[in-house]
Amino acid sequence: FQAKGREILFDGFLKAYKQKASDEDQDLPSLNSKDILELDSHKLDKKFTKPPARFSEAALVKELEKKA
Repeated sequence: FQAKGREILFDGFLKAYKQKASDEDQDLPSLNSKDILELDSHKLDKKFTKPPARFSEAALVKELEKKA
């Protein structure tokens, strides 16, 4: 799993400069290595690849001529 965001340790110029956070730029909570996390929701996008189509005899000859 992957989280994108940031953890602000020191406000610095952000106190004076008000900037809206985008969806990608969210504040992350502080986490320790032994914290137990609960999964609210998840997305599983399965992507399957297909092998190239088989060559016909004519297509094979054309491909070999291109590479020669």
